[in-house]
Amino acid sequence: WIETNYDAIALWATTVSLASDEHKVMADSHTSPIHQLGQCKGVASPPMFLVGTHAKHVTEQMKKKQNEYLSKMFKDKAFQKHIIRPSNQPHDWFFCVENSVSDFDSLEEDPGVRELKKLVEEMATIACDNHLIPATWWVLEKILDAQEEEMG
Repeated sequence: WIETNYDAIALWATTVSLASDEHKVMADSHTSPIHQLGQCKGVASPPMFLVGTHAKHVTEQMKKKQNEYLSKMFKDKAFQKHIIRPSNQPHDWFFCVENSVSDFDSLEEDPGVRELKKLVEEMATIACDNHLIPATWWVLEKILDAQEEEMG
């Protein structure tokens, strides 16, 4: 039932969205630390980042094609409210990063890595919700692990 990477993304995002509280939207509240993150206004909790790797091998045409496909796939889906998009590329659904470098300093020079790191660090400063994770998630994880092992 998971035939492509897109299927896996859709399943993951749908699962996160279904388990979230739709009414807990990161609002325009001036007391919220997330208010300073312009592209995060209105993002549902928990936020999600989609990250594409090996940026030096990705052409603008490839990125455009992927974003068009993701736009069609995400259209009218509740989970799209959870996805934080790159601020410098408002039409992109994912952060494109170069992760094939061998040293950390070179990794830090990548603009996609810098923006993603900044957003993750800012998101980490936001207090987590103090709600319990349903036991059914553990069961789901075990089922998915078993299916993955079966598929090889």
